[in-house]
Amino acid sequence: MSGKPKSNVLSYMGFAAWLVYGLLGTQEYWRTAARAGLVIMLAIVAYEILARRIKIIDCTSLGFFLLVIVELATIGEGYFIRYQAIFGWGLFAVVAWVAMIVGVRFRLQYAREKVPRVLWKKPSFQRMHFRVSVAWAVIFTLDTILAAIALGVGHRSLLVVIVPATSMFLGFALTVLYPAYYRRGFATQ
Repeated sequence: MSGKPKSNVLSYMGFAAWLVYGLLGTQEYWRTAARAGLVIMLAIVAYEILARRIKIIDCTSLGFFLLVIVELATIGEGYFIRYQAIFGWGLFAVVAWVAMIVGVRFRLQYAREKVPRVLWKKPSFQRMHFRVSVAWAVIFTLDTILAAIALGVGHRSLLVVIVPATSMFLGFALTVLYPAYYRRGFATQ
């Protein structure tokens, strides 16, 4: 990438896959929801492969939708509906933590598309995206735990929808605001 930052439209398309999945899922069209998510994520990941900018989280989303299709075909909707939140959040939590353990700061994959290459190796840039990646891994983990708690105590709307939606909003806010806070530090290095 040159010194000129790029738009990150593809990231929003990944969000669109989840929005379509969620909207169709509320109507309990799970097979259609999974297929729609799979098609969108296949297009995104195919583009990323061609552009040589593959993202761990996008591949995880693709894998999720593929596994949902397999799960629905093999074990049916009853089991799927009961455990889908644990499976979804758990998959992202495991991938996020494993990526962190092997030294891949998955948020860097997105940030590198928005900032000049000269910043990529700066210690403050690396630290900031390490922290943002850890924050996302914690969010995924906590949402997995909440989904598991909901199985035992109920309150599914609160524990599987409202609190996770709030945590995602906070994660997105952190992803935007934290780098903005540190931009002055990048400029001085």
